[in-house]
Amino acid sequence: MTDVLRTHMAPVIGLEEDVALMASHAPLPVEVAELPAERLPDYMVLALYFVVAEALAGARKAHARQARVGMTASTRKLTVEVSDDGCEDAAAERGTRLSSLTDQLSAIDGCLDVESEPGRGTTVRVSIPRASV
Repeated sequence: MTDVLRTHMAPVIGLEEDVALMASHAPLPVEVAELPAERLPDYMVLALYFVVAEALAGARKAHARQARVGMTASTRKLTVEVSDDGCEDAAAERGTRLSSLTDQLSAIDGCLDVESEPGRGTTVRVSIPRASV
């Protein structure tokens, strides 16, 4: 029961572990690419966690068969990307739901981008400047 509750709460372990736990309880297969082991500030983990959670919830509503979560870090920015193969009709709703997180991200100079093409699923991408890390 603790694991089930844990997937609906804010992260407490760290981004890599929290995303892996969320993926293991998702209603669709989620591939989690290797995430950098770097320790991020709690406020950043929280913002990224909720974006990933919202993107995976949207994937389920879009009837996706699978999703993928990855993160890349460069000297200039940190980027988290969630992609799925869901149908396009849920993309507009997903963009609206994710836009509620824009304020949180703008507070740390982050940018949110949602791309969706018919028959190709949706990609949600968050970029945060390294100065915020």
